[in-house]
Amino acid sequence: MVEVNCWVDSNGYYVCNLKGKVCPSTYTPSITDFHFNVPPGYDLDQASMWIYVTTYLAQGSCSQNFKLTLVICANQPDCPWFACTYKIEAPFEVGRKIQSKFPIPPGGMKGCMRYGGNTIRFLSSPLGGLCFPWGVVCADIDAYVYFPPLPSAHQAHRPSQHRQSTTYHT
Repeated sequence: MVEVNCWVDSNGYYVCNLKGKVCPSTYTPSITDFHFNVPPGYDLDQASMWIYVTTYLAQGSCSQNFKLTLVICANQPDCPWFACTYKIEAPFEVGRKIQSKFPIPPGGMKGCMRYGGNTIRFLSSPLGGLCFPWGVVCADIDAYVYFPPLPSAHQAHRPSQHRQSTTYHT
């Protein structure tokens, strides 16, 4: 299940919380797409993101610690072959749940976001020999995308406090 919730915070930022998981196995990749809308009045070039990733063994067996590579693509249909692609490496440890935090700073997604519909894809390749003979490692994703208000829009009127919640089931 994928969940997307967007709202305007007390500082006038448009915030979208993306929750879901990516669960590659020994032989298969895993892809999760998050869809959300950004209304006019926000600075797309200064968008930023905080990504919290919790890794754990979901099925099978993995006998070694490693870094699970997640590729993040913003509005790229052929992820990960173009711009607006980011790579993070979340630690996985046998027998533990590990939470890691990764930033994409303001300006780090310049030119990647647009008004209206956006898609952020999380992708992980097959685990291969990291989980032998077979295993599934999940990465729970809890990401926050922040869009600051444009200076002119923020001074002209204060956006109303509203919450838009959308839940997508995949």
